[in-house]
Amino acid sequence: MDEFCGDIKHAWGPTAKGYLTHCFDDVVVFGCTYVYIFIVGSYRVWTLLRVPTVKTFPYSTRHSVKVMVLGWLGMMPMIVFACRYANGTHDDFEWVAKPLASLAWLYSLWILNMEVARDLRECWVLRSFWLASALAATAALPTAVLRAEVQGYGMAFYATIVHYILYLVIACMGVRWRHVSNNRPPEWSTEVASHFVGPSRA
Repeated sequence: MDEFCGDIKHAWGPTAKGYLTHCFDDVVVFGCTYVYIFIVGSYRVWTLLRVPTVKTFPYSTRHSVKVMVLGWLGMMPMIVFACRYANGTHDDFEWVAKPLASLAWLYSLWILNMEVARDLRECWVLRSFWLASALAATAALPTAVLRAEVQGYGMAFYATIVHYILYLVIACMGVRWRHVSNNRPPEWSTEVASHFVGPSRA
């Protein structure tokens, strides 16, 4: 355990095997993505509040799948933490890091629904958050494997693998399967003032 977070000399950098500790991964690597979605996402929400919603919510299969994946991404940090807590392998910082992770993903889900309710395509804010999170999860994967070698391949490890797959799925969907709409997303405040919600193809 010391090589992951227990020893302060190894808590915030590479382990003896050359990989980042999961403390560094959760707090610094993933933490940057959370700060990004909370700050830049809040700006996105502010621009969307000035755009009227459409009369009929444009439901689609791709939106439903994204909602499902984002919902699971919002729950998985707490599921992983619960598994580690049950095994007695959790760390104190996870009491804050895991709920923060869940909140960040649920916040991105809220932004997605705000965009679709206005029949807008996902703009760069959400897509960049999803992609950056997938890259962060990829960087953290070797540490998760090393931790499992020390603590055992239990439910926490398999939940982490499922969590990683969800990261990849939402990143691919954000790049490949955006919401189909005639409307260009209002990226800047100057566009919001003149934005017009037209007919949808969805």
